[in-house]
Amino acid sequence: MGKFAAMSYETVNERFHRDGFTVLENFMLESELLAVEAELSTLTTRYRDRIDPEDLFYEDDGKTIRQIEWLNKCGEFFARLSQHRRFSDLIEVIFGEPSEHDNLSYMAKPARGGAAAPSHQDNAYLSPGSCSCLDILDRP
Repeated sequence: MGKFAAMSYETVNERFHRDGFTVLENFMLESELLAVEAELSTLTTRYRDRIDPEDLFYEDDGKTIRQIEWLNKCGEFFARLSQHRRFSDLIEVIFGEPSEHDNLSYMAKPARGGAAAPSHQDNAYLSPGSCSCLDILDRP
């Protein structure tokens, strides 16, 4: 039986189906998180022209980036990250079938701050048979 960090596949599946979500601590290494942060910084400061303006969303100040859609189309690093086996393994463990990934998004919602988002469902934006997964990459 496989594992994600310190949690077995069986436990991941059980917790997801019981609670509707699963918290996986240390899903990515610190070095991987640092690489994601560095690539995001480079993309948003030096190569912002690679981001389609329709995929770029700002906070109310008009300067602070709140969200970027389709990061996987903004360079090789994010294209590789979006196809990393660890993500498809997780989906397969939870839903019992292989998955395909098409949109890697970035959301920068600071705790207790940022633009308000009313309660909503994203299902209307998804095609039949698809799902949306939110991987929160955060530090304590």
